[in-house]
Amino acid sequence: INNINENEKETTVYVYPNPFAETATLRITNLHELRIENLKIKFYDVIGKEVFPAMIRNANYFLINREGLEAGIYFYKILSEKEVIGTGKLVIQ
Repeated sequence: INNINENEKETTVYVYPNPFAETATLRITNLHELRIENLKIKFYDVIGKEVFPAMIRNANYFLINREGLEAGIYFYKILSEKEVIGTGKLVIQ
């Protein structure tokens, strides 16, 4: 069980559709309320190799484009300047 400060707002990350064939949308809630403007997003393959880094600037969504990635399972990590905002898994068909 995680302790949550009642005054803190949480971020939630949604990726849809997942699995996907060509593109998916990654959406992050509460970024503006938390005054987070720029994020790094990193994608990793199943062995942990970084395959695609990107920046999210002044937006609460990011379009993920397959861009030549093989079908399979990938993981992502979203980072602000201070902390990890979210992590998750993607499946490319």
